[in-house]
Amino acid sequence: MTRKAVVSLVLLALLAGGCLWPGRPAGPTTPAGDPAPDFELVDLAGKRVRLSELVRQGPVVLNFWATWCGPCVRELPELEDLHLEFVGQGLIVVGVSLDANPAAVRQHLGREPVSFLVLLDSQGEVAERYGVSGIPHNFVIGPDMTIRWSKVGYSPGLADLRKAAVAALKEGK
Repeated sequence: MTRKAVVSLVLLALLAGGCLWPGRPAGPTTPAGDPAPDFELVDLAGKRVRLSELVRQGPVVLNFWATWCGPCVRELPELEDLHLEFVGQGLIVVGVSLDANPAAVRQHLGREPVSFLVLLDSQGEVAERYGVSGIPHNFVIGPDMTIRWSKVGYSPGLADLRKAAVAALKEGK
């Protein structure tokens, strides 16, 4: 990749309110309308969690993030608000940390806790299956395991994410 292309990607990521994911090539993300790749990851307690089992309970907001990504960290409290607002209606918010060190995730969440589910993808295998090359990257997955919405970058207020999540909730009823 040329220096100009790298600089362009970095500027694009900064303008979009996100971070580049080091060592990952920029590529196509899994688009809305495509099937969501199923996966199994562990949570912070070591319990294995499968996406397809979560979707049976309701639509899922899937957020790829990392503690070293400033926009990701700024987005977490807003995701927590979204979770608290809609958890009683069946929306499931899942954070997927791309940190290589799970201790960093535990330390960060010890300082700034969230009540939604946090999974560990320290090797980035799931993120790669979703085409994630910049974070934060949010997906809304409908009750039929189809991606309903996807966006890279942080937008204060999460208006687009909220709208997509509400639409997925209505669809599931």
